[in-house]
Parts: sequence; structure tokens; C-alpha cells
Amino acid sequence: MDANAVRPPAATVDSPYHPGEDAFWAAVDRMRSSQPPDCQLVADAIATVVHDPHSPFRTPVGADASTVAELLHQTPFEELSATLHDVLGWADPPVPARS
Repeated sequence: MDANAVRPPAATVDSPYHPGEDAFWAAVDRMRSSQPPDCQLVADAIATVVHDPHSPFRTPVGADASTVAELLHQTPFEELSATLHDVLGWADPPVPARS
């Protein structure tokens, strides 16, 4: 994660997002890098997508994005959801897969 992760206004106490918000942002803070992302990687990816009609609609840029994209393709939803809950420190059970 990098400095591009912007914190929105805090959720209100009655929001369904309130219970996990602190844990989520604590996890984001732990993943932040001291190095800013390489802007050239993004510029190159944009140029490639614009000029290559065979480029995929979604193009991960950078090591973290590529890792997450690979996990999404290789890991069953339930397992990935449980892992994310563990990493984020969320105590509630993971959300079941959509049907």
C-alpha cells in the first residue's frame, strides 16, 4: 500500500462499517511502504492499454496489485475472505460467497 490510500470521513457509530473500520485502517497503515510507487510503471501500463487493442480491461500495475490479482484467480472466495479477515483482525465471520 502506498500514500494513495486516502481515508474517507469516519463511519458513524450506527454504520454497518463502523466495527471493522479501525482494524481496516490499521492494516492499511501496516502495509504502507516508505517508498512511493513508481509512476513510470503506471504510465507504461496506461500507454500499453491505450495502444494495444488486445490489452485486458483490468490491468494490475505493481507487485502488490499483481499478487492480489493472482490470489483472486487462484483462491476460492471463502478462503480468501477468511484470510483477509485474519490479516485485518476482524473478529466477525467472513461474508459467505455470493450465489
